Amino acid sequence: MSKHLEELFTDSLARDEHHVAHHPLLMLRKDSLAEVMRFTERTPNASYAIAPLRELFAIDSWWGDAQKLEKFFQLSGELQFWMLAEAKGVPIARVPEAKQKMPDFRLNSGAAWAPSFEVKTLSVAAGFRNIDAMMDGAVDSQIDLDAQQKRGVTFATSEQELTTHGHTDFERVVTTMCRNLIDKTQNNIKGGQYSAATTFLVLNLMLIDSARTGNSMLRPVTPGWPNAWSVNTGVLWTLGFGHVDQFVHSEPEFEGKPAIEGRLGRQGILENPDYQDVKGILFVVHSHRGAAIYGLWRSKDHTHWWDHEQDLAQVLVKLTQNNYNDELDTYGFNLTEAP
Repeated sequence: MSKHLEELFTDSLARDEHHVAHHPLLMLRKDSLAEVMRFTERTPNASYAIAPLRELFAIDSWWGDAQKLEKFFQLSGELQFWMLAEAKGVPIARVPEAKQKMPDFRLNSGAAWAPSFEVKTLSVAAGFRNIDAMMDGAVDSQIDLDAQQKRGVTFATSEQELTTHGHTDFERVVTTMCRNLIDKTQNNIKGGQYSAATTFLVLNLMLIDSARTGNSMLRPVTPGWPNAWSVNTGVLWTLGFGHVDQFVHSEPEFEGKPAIEGRLGRQGILENPDYQDVKGILFVVHSHRGAAIYGLWRSKDHTHWWDHEQDLAQVLVKLTQNNYNDELDTYGFNLTEAP
């Protein structure tokens, strides 16, 4: 009897005959990825993913190959959104491959208003090079741990830095995050995938999150974190609605330092006229509480859906559980969860 997909996944990480370090991003998401494997195997229409995953897990230390690891995350990110949508009571179906560019999923409904979803798992800054660098760091960390154990240390410890946004200037950390996410998103938008129907872009941030994961990141600014007097730019809101001259707020390094890093120098995806066919952005955000779906869309579209397409509005609320906003911060009063 063949093993289940989840077991193959965990077994592939347990094969450690040479005490090989695992990639830190993989281990960070291990539990949620195991859940995705369970969903994939029990969902008949997800069978397209099983063969490539089984083939991948049969390769020793597959996570040490940056291209294989990123391919795994791309596929898993797509499946995870599907899983989360189903868990929220929103049944979606995978759109069959076609010659023309099509979104990944569509609401399982024959209604004309039924939305489609194009899912992208954004990679880390500098792509394969940075993935490899993080793996090298994991190997160095494992070597250090082995050396400590050989010396008889009771509690062996080691540290590793995960630079998903690359090495950043401390005084421009939030600006770098905003710019990276906007640039990565633009590079993942292909013409034609959003024009045929009401289509949402889904960004799974399991690899390159905003470092701050509370729903207040959907606001233009996040007040009261980490201190009552603090104000930080909402990184996710800025990805959607930022503008070139927008000031970027951040926590000052110490009292007396400026609380504004500078200007964004980018245009948010939903503000950019080149991407008007993108009807909104859904984020799969990861925190210690698990994965959640957040949403952004334009106020003019939002009003239209609420007035004329109540079914679509209900789908969006089910998906996001009220974790959504627009460019006017209309629903900011709901967004109080600190990063």
